[in-house]
Amino acid sequence: MPRPRVTVFLVKSLSWAYNDECTVPHSAEFERAFRTRERAELYRRELELHLFGTPPQWYDEPRDLGTDWPAERVRAWAAQFGLPEPPVCEYNPNRFEWTDEWLAAAQEQLGREAYVRFCELFDRGARNFHVVETELEL
Repeated sequence: MPRPRVTVFLVKSLSWAYNDECTVPHSAEFERAFRTRERAELYRRELELHLFGTPPQWYDEPRDLGTDWPAERVRAWAAQFGLPEPPVCEYNPNRFEWTDEWLAAAQEQLGREAYVRFCELFDRGARNFHVVETELEL
């Protein structure tokens, strides 16, 4: 008789290998499993957000929060979460300054879970964590 199967969502971390021609995924490591995609995605976002305050091993400075979204999309995204517009960049009125003060106020207003969802707009750079759907035999 076949064993029952359930769908699970695995969060894995990817490391990247660089050479002069390209940067490719090098290896993957299992982080955690979830029964729902929503919880797995939230955990993945939390891990990604944590990386922005941590300098990569090959660089001395922490990665900056940045987005390639157009200004109108950023404004609409902030409004969807009930947040005020972030400060506009001095040298480019179509970009925003993600100051520590603004981010701290946003996190305080939203709470951690909603803040992590909001931070999905910071799409610059490679994603280091991925969610994989699979089945598990019980």
